[in-house]
Amino acid sequence: MDDFEELVEKLKEEDRADEVIDLCNREIIDNPRNAQAYYEKAYAEHYLEQQTLALIDVNKSIEISPNELNLTLKGFILWKLDDKKGAIRLFTQALEYDKEFLLALGGRCDCYYFEQDYEKALQDANYILSIYPNQAKALSVIGNVECKYGNYNIALETIKKAVESEPEDPYFHWELGTVFSIKKEFENAILAFNKAIELDNQFPDAYWSIGKIYACRQQFQEAIEYYNKAIELYPQGVQSEYHANRAVAYQAIGNIEQAMNDINKAIELNCNNYYCYLWRAAIKKDLQDFEGAIKDCEYKIKHEPNDIYGYTGIADILCTMKKYNKALKYINKGLKIAPKEEILLDFKNKIQQNTFVGKIKSFFHKNN
Repeated sequence: MDDFEELVEKLKEEDRADEVIDLCNREIIDNPRNAQAYYEKAYAEHYLEQQTLALIDVNKSIEISPNELNLTLKGFILWKLDDKKGAIRLFTQALEYDKEFLLALGGRCDCYYFEQDYEKALQDANYILSIYPNQAKALSVIGNVECKYGNYNIALETIKKAVESEPEDPYFHWELGTVFSIKKEFENAILAFNKAIELDNQFPDAYWSIGKIYACRQQFQEAIEYYNKAIELYPQGVQSEYHANRAVAYQAIGNIEQAMNDINKAIELNCNNYYCYLWRAAIKKDLQDFEGAIKDCEYKIKHEPNDIYGYTGIADILCTMKKYNKALKYINKGLKIAPKEEILLDFKNKIQQNTFVGKIKSFFHKNN
């Protein structure tokens, strides 16, 4: 290892990424074909969330000397830039240099999972375990896929193995709590989330997850306190879901103004979370802004036409306005998508009952 590499490693250990970049810039001036300098600079920029700059520098490193390290780094940069298909392509290229390179295997496995290509995610996870037995992240992916398939007991046992493999990693305790939550084992879930917080008291998802349990229990004030902590730990407001969940809790306790502020913030942070428009519609309904509420539901339907909840949202608003026949039309549209959905069938039955009662009342009113 030469002096440059030794100094880079020292600065990285001391978490001095800005100084790594300065050092690399000086090295590049002296040696413009130093692929390692471009790689280390890109790595530091990636760490500092300067992904566009990182992409430029890692491309230069790859142009000079492609290898499993710089190709994998580019994969993670593309992932951060929300190009998971591109990331998968780069991880695959990295594996052509070393088919057992764990960073590339793990990165590709995660990307497959988030792209909902669960079978390929399972293939990579099982391959990782064949080389690195009890590798916690691979076990975690398998557990999460089993959870998606509804195999909650298998998911629970698999993620327990991940926790046993990496007991000091708060992430796996949080995942364990998430499966317990899905199984409605809330006390066990809270224990797991609190363990994650004990290991890392700056872990926002753990606070958020406890907040959701309190919301399920209708303990909305307690839920808000945990959502507040999660949002505090994300000062840039990265997580749209935190604000959306807090909006629902504020609505439940009657603080409609704060609920509206939060749901608007959630939409600002992620305008593609179309469920936020449904939640905002519910808040507008409370404010008797029925026209605005219907527009939000229509926006949801426009972007996710096969999701029934846009139709039930409009039907609910129209029922509040006592426009039962119009409400019934929207329920029937939903039934064309999901003809056996109990929520829609129950809703239709209630609307028909209201319509019938309304006609009876009208008849007696006219004849008395």
